[in-house]
Amino acid sequence: MRRIFTDMRKKASILEKVQQYVLFEQEKPKVVEEADVKSCQIVIATTTEASQLVDIKHQGGQPALKGHFTHILIDEAGQILEAECVTPLALADVGTCVVFAGDHLQMGPKVRFQ
Repeated sequence: MRRIFTDMRKKASILEKVQQYVLFEQEKPKVVEEADVKSCQIVIATTTEASQLVDIKHQGGQPALKGHFTHILIDEAGQILEAECVTPLALADVGTCVVFAGDHLQMGPKVRFQ
């Protein structure tokens, strides 16, 4: 299992029991590479941190992990904006099972405009 965090986060801010699932470089989470992801059966990331996975490219510029995942689970789907789901969905192909989980009775996302 691999847990992905932003490389700007400090190791001390990550729970000790979670640290075993994180790759670190110089006391900060490492930006993952294709081999880091493909060596795991489960990869956990926020919708924002999924951009690290989308950014992994083959030499020709094609996304290296598109279609790699058999399942993509987007939690708290009742509370996030649709646009936040686009990043992890970019990793799916026709063979990927995508699951949106969330409580539809919770308050939805807040959008404010002034």
